[in-house]
Amino acid sequence: MKIVTKRLWVFAILFAIMCNLSFAASAAAYQSTSATYDIYDLVRSAAKSGGCSQMVPQGITFASDYLLISAYCGDETGTHNSVIYVFNESDKSYYGTIKLPGTAHVGGVAYDCSTSGNIWVSNGNSVGCFKYSKLADCKGKVLSVTYNRVADLSYSASTMCYDAVNDYLWIAQFSETDSEKSFARCYAVNNKTTTSPTLPYQFQISVPLKTQGISVRGNRMMISSSYGRTKDSQLYSYTWDQSKKVNTLKSTTTLPPLSEGVVMGTTYAYVVYESVSPVYYDTCTSPVRYFAAYDITKFGI
Repeated sequence: MKIVTKRLWVFAILFAIMCNLSFAASAAAYQSTSATYDIYDLVRSAAKSGGCSQMVPQGITFASDYLLISAYCGDETGTHNSVIYVFNESDKSYYGTIKLPGTAHVGGVAYDCSTSGNIWVSNGNSVGCFKYSKLADCKGKVLSVTYNRVADLSYSASTMCYDAVNDYLWIAQFSETDSEKSFARCYAVNNKTTTSPTLPYQFQISVPLKTQGISVRGNRMMISSSYGRTKDSQLYSYTWDQSKKVNTLKSTTTLPPLSEGVVMGTTYAYVVYESVSPVYYDTCTSPVRYFAAYDITKFGI
């Protein structure tokens, strides 16, 4: 009996060591961050989230003096309005909250790079916009806005970004299994300083399955792909040729599960993870409390 018990203890110890080594190996496989910005408490704060304590972050973008993260209500009722968390771009400190009209998934958010222009938001089979100037008005509070314009689409606006160099709005559709439905479409933004901007269609490209976020900046492109609480995410990095409408894959990087939006700055790419939400945090294999900055030079672009 003592021998059997001893063997069981040895087996248990070895099993624990193997699990720890496996976890360490998995964690070590993820790309190292240059900086992290904790939003664990923020997405649980009803006071800063329009009454919801289970927000699920989605899109991320820069907007001049600000950084924006969109989020939707993840509680069982799903009745709370979606929001945009506004951060100071300089130090990523929380600035205020924009309360959006409706409860859409808001998988993407973009700024059309005019301080007299607009913030664009994914809104199901459409995109809505409100004036950039509203951001300053939400300091220290939750500010409700309405959309100046809603542009209907023939597909789902799963995520989006604005290429400030080439001056185009990109809108991408998520598909888990159908490559024909996994694409990104490019639009010009005309009359952006008015209350009725228009979106003339330009062209379309294919994107990876399970695309959750896209960022285009001149000759660079990044796409975040993920699906599932236990499956690692992928960050695809490309060079982008605007004249030929061709992207060339340069690297594929493994990230923790449930990556969502990505946005490139001049030095860093920022990725937000929905695993920080109470909806996913306790069931995700590698939950992330923060949005993270990654050195763009590490991705071959």
